[in-house]
Amino acid sequence: MSTPKVSVIIPVYNVEPYIERCARSLFEQTLEEIEYIFVNDCTPDASMRILQNVLEDYAQRKNQIIIINQPYNMGAAKAREDGIKAAQGEYIIHCDSDDWVDKEMYRTMYEKAVKSRLDCVLCRSIYYTDGSSHKMIKYTFKEDKMKFLAELIYGRASVSLCNRLVKRDIYQLHNFIYPTYHMMEDRVYSIQISYYAQSHGCVDSPFYYYYQRSDSVCGNTSNEGMLRNFHQASVNFAIIEHFLREKKLLSEYKDALFHFEFVVRGFLIPLLKKNNKYRRLWMNSFHRGISRIWLSRSIPWMMKVISFFIIVGTYPTIYKLSHIRRKLTKQNKEVMTWNNIQ
Repeated sequence: MSTPKVSVIIPVYNVEPYIERCARSLFEQTLEEIEYIFVNDCTPDASMRILQNVLEDYAQRKNQIIIINQPYNMGAAKAREDGIKAAQGEYIIHCDSDDWVDKEMYRTMYEKAVKSRLDCVLCRSIYYTDGSSHKMIKYTFKEDKMKFLAELIYGRASVSLCNRLVKRDIYQLHNFIYPTYHMMEDRVYSIQISYYAQSHGCVDSPFYYYYQRSDSVCGNTSNEGMLRNFHQASVNFAIIEHFLREKKLLSEYKDALFHFEFVVRGFLIPLLKKNNKYRRLWMNSFHRGISRIWLSRSIPWMMKVISFFIIVGTYPTIYKLSHIRRKLTKQNKEVMTWNNIQ
């Protein structure tokens, strides 16, 4: 096959119920010149066997498939990095193996990129929560690069790699920083992509379909899982801070960076509802301190109230009392409804 127009990178781990839907949507793309890079992150289930079975129905795609077998489970961030380094397409895009895509997605985005000479093209997405309920993700998109960078740091624009078609040369710059952890890795990538891209545009069509699983990394609500997510997000925050410092942009984006820092602290909130064990970790994790919370216009007032209770050490008690109140209110409403029926 000649140089592919698009390389699609798909990490595979524990997606047995979803991989067939994902693979079929990829193999049925109307763009012919595609390279599919599946990164088997030592998945313990039958995901790879199912993928091979699906491929039997698409004989024309077999010579477009690359399978990278990781030596051990290394995580999604490393899987993406290895896929990027192996990619040969003019453009690179990612796809999570529990999601799926519209069959016109890659052709439409590639043609937009070539026609308008764009380094990066985004599209809209649809978010599914239970297989049927869904909503359009309505993130903003700004033509001005510096304003768009601010939106990415704030989290007001889509940071997903799965709806971002990017020129391969950008991903493979010698000074491009690859995140080592999964949590918020997409923000590390998207901020760098938007900085280095000379031009970017948007296809205003919902081509990508997210599926939110309760057993995903983000959905892990155990104490260990939430603490791990906090530490991973903290490491990726440090990468972004280092990148902005290196590009002499810290002062320009200090407010957006502080907001991002506050979002990372938020990974500890579910733990702080239970007790004060991680209170000092919440307060002391970042060198800027917590005084800026009160001055930030981007932090909602309710989060400022919660922050105050965390600082004085009363948040677990306040939360438990408010939880009891909500429970009693709900019970009273149920009693009133039952009495009205009688």
